[in-house]
Amino acid sequence: MPRAVNTQSGNAQSDDVVVEIEYESFGYDGDPLLVLVPGYGAQLLFYPEEFCQGLVDRGFWVVRMDNRDAGLSSRVPGGYGLEDMAADVRAVIDDVQSTEAHVMGFSMGGMIAQMVGHHHADVVKSLALTATASGNRNIANSEPHVVEALLADPVEGGIDERVAADVEARRIWASPEWHDDDLTAEYFRRVYERGGIEDGSAQARQSAAIAQSGNRDDIVRGLTQSITVIHGAEDPLIPPANGEHLAGLVDHAELLLVDGMGHDLPVQAWAAIISAVTAGVARSYE
Repeated sequence: MPRAVNTQSGNAQSDDVVVEIEYESFGYDGDPLLVLVPGYGAQLLFYPEEFCQGLVDRGFWVVRMDNRDAGLSSRVPGGYGLEDMAADVRAVIDDVQSTEAHVMGFSMGGMIAQMVGHHHADVVKSLALTATASGNRNIANSEPHVVEALLADPVEGGIDERVAADVEARRIWASPEWHDDDLTAEYFRRVYERGGIEDGSAQARQSAAIAQSGNRDDIVRGLTQSITVIHGAEDPLIPPANGEHLAGLVDHAELLLVDGMGHDLPVQAWAAIISAVTAGVARSYE
């Protein structure tokens, strides 16, 4: 049977600032390493333990991590770019002493994964780019009210007020038929109890890192790893045309559009996502 969750810390060096990255591992360290990178403002809890266990059951050693400026990882007030966040992923790979890895990223995490594949191709064998985009603003953009809800300043008050506001916002971009208010509220409560209540400055720095990276079409075109693009067909935050565009940039990319899925990770989509990630890793060994 797989091990219980093993919590460790890794360190990434960015300029003259040491950034500590929190991560948790599941499974056996002799299996292929799969690093799960969360999106904007999210903690490693975005990838539920049951989802990680599903990947372990497919033969992966799974590591989920907190990005800088999220969860239990360091706050970095000096500002940074996606390439620095990619270096954090490499630091985790190095810290668990793996010589090769597969990387799955969701939303902003998928943008980071693109940079990991570009800057750290010596260790990265496959990428699963989920609910994400290349930064090309000419493809398909979300409606203004969706972006406004995502970037809204945190509400005043304690955990109860924050959770209620987060659940209301999540409904805007979640899977239309699969969203569950109670499960979502439970998730956000765990987030706040684990990592505390933050002001908006940390997320603003993550947002600035995304904006700074600009159009990554050329970077994606140059990726040589096995690439799987996964996108919700009902995603209103990063419309699915962005996933189609990403997959079209690389001849060897495979695209999975998940009917019914929005900009979230609903349990109803797990089987399809896990199968697609597994197939992408298998292609990397062909």
